[in-house]
Amino acid sequence: MAGPIMNTYKNTVSGRDVSYEAGSRMDRKAAANPKKFKKLTAAKPDKPEKSG
Repeated sequence: MAGPIMNTYKNTVSGRDVSYEAGSRMDRKAAANPKKFKKLTAAKPDKPEKSG
């Protein structure tokens, strides 16, 4: 079972890296404010490896 898709942003005010679940209220706020939040990654959930 894969976890939620997380987007990572760099908060340019505090200098911290923050992660928000894709589509969440804070993710939308960060995406709408590119001066304060710089998008670093859009992490995809891990896909299970096929074996055998």
